[in-house]
Amino acid sequence: MPRFHRIPLVAVLALAALPAAADPCQEEIQALYDGGPMDYYTWGPYKTATAYFAQDGSLKMVLDIIAETPTHMISTTRDSGQWYLVEGLETWTAPAAEGPWTYAGKMQHADADGFNRQMLADQRKNVTEAECLGVVELAGRPAQSYRFITKTDPHEEWGSGWFGGRYAIWVDQETRRIARMETHEFAAHYAPTPSTDIIVNEYTYDPTIAMPPTPPK
Repeated sequence: MPRFHRIPLVAVLALAALPAAADPCQEEIQALYDGGPMDYYTWGPYKTATAYFAQDGSLKMVLDIIAETPTHMISTTRDSGQWYLVEGLETWTAPAAEGPWTYAGKMQHADADGFNRQMLADQRKNVTEAECLGVVELAGRPAQSYRFITKTDPHEEWGSGWFGGRYAIWVDQETRRIARMETHEFAAHYAPTPSTDIIVNEYTYDPTIAMPPTPPK
């Protein structure tokens, strides 16, 4: 007769409780948010052009941002004739980057830096489907290529909003700064069905960027 061996229940439970094996690629991507290329508090002054492409490849719009810090920047939808200035929680609008600026009120968030850092922490924590694709050429320069999914979590203190998508990023191998990011299947609390648009961010860094003096309220 076959002989059956009894495995003690405590041993089965112990095996079930073992943590899943670490994914080195997932950990590498998560580290990009820990003071690395995905942590915009390490960037210094920068510019980014965010292009929105339809599924057929046609360009829908471009958003330009010029930032001195993550909470002090000006932005515009290209060719709209409308600019926005953000300084902490305060906002202004103007017909041009040079002004004149008209006070537009205070944002709802009580802590702009706290909100930004929470979003970074959420994105780090929620990285899945990590792919580390090695070094490729981007605009004639070597860049480390990654693909992954991540999202933020809803937080009641910040209105319970969330956003996320499927990301592809390229990190310049020499400067260790993000050079390009593509977002696919973007979704958010206000549009939970994943978008078919492709969002392309291209970044440049310029330590001479400075915001205009604080306008009157």
